[in-house]
Amino acid sequence: MAKVGIHRGLTALAMLQLSERELRSFHELIREMNGTVFLEIVRDLEDEFENSMALVLDRTREQPFFSSEFDEFYVMLDKIRRHELRLPVHQFADALAESIAKSVANDISDIPNFDSRRGLQAWLKKLVQRFSESDVYHAAMRIRHEKREGKGSDWKLR
Repeated sequence: MAKVGIHRGLTALAMLQLSERELRSFHELIREMNGTVFLEIVRDLEDEFENSMALVLDRTREQPFFSSEFDEFYVMLDKIRRHELRLPVHQFADALAESIAKSVANDISDIPNFDSRRGLQAWLKKLVQRFSESDVYHAAMRIRHEKREGKGSDWKLR
């Protein structure tokens, strides 16, 4: 059984197509490493990989649920964010959440948290599941209007 595990490990290493220098360096590192530390590192990497794969699978499962209409909605809101509001994604998400909380949501806790790892599109999908596209759109338009009102004149007096 141990030979099978060793063979699988070496096969996985071979698939990486590391250079000879990298392989020698890896061999030296493993030889010097305590067995317990080695196991902890491998288990931590397994957990990290499993969590990453869960995120990828969630994202692929969410895709077919929404139509191309949602994609158009997302592109439109992102264009407003970039070109008119000129806000980074996290600031836009904060402003949109605040705008929705003022107009539609009973409580800020009704609004899903923005997760930068998943991105703006995934967050907007969650918003649209909880509130209508119209509500989200009007909240974005409120942000745009408030920015225009607070902007003042482009002409500066000296």
